Amino acid sequence: MSIGTFHFIILVIKNVKVFLLSLSLQTNLKTMLGILFIYWIWKSFTNLALEYDKNKWTYFFIGIVGYYGSTIIAGFITGLVSVLINGIDTNEEDFINPGWNILFVLCGGLGCYGMYKLLEYRGEKEKARTEKDSIENIGLTEEV
Repeated sequence: MSIGTFHFIILVIKNVKVFLLSLSLQTNLKTMLGILFIYWIWKSFTNLALEYDKNKWTYFFIGIVGYYGSTIIAGFITGLVSVLINGIDTNEEDFINPGWNILFVLCGGLGCYGMYKLLEYRGEKEKARTEKDSIENIGLTEEV
């Protein structure tokens, strides 16, 4: 592995570390908003699970993983793009900005919404298949 590649990997790891550090240095307002986000995720995914007769805690954890996973992926991609645009001399102070936090929250929300829609689609598909294979339909012919 060349020296340039090694520096590139170290810088990407450093940018991800700065991103995670900025997440951990939240103020009380950000913490309260985070708790509200977790509540909204819990409420929507629990209602979805109850609608399709699934385990509500499994759906809740899928929603949380979707939110935080997409936030971390967005931070990693931002670090990579920053290194590719600015080179290896990227400054750490560039990432300590409230605008980045808003971007990461939006990316997390989009990931959570995508996960919700995926589970909703799978639930509808399974529900339609169950209705088609129900006991009332035994012996009936399907008209084309």
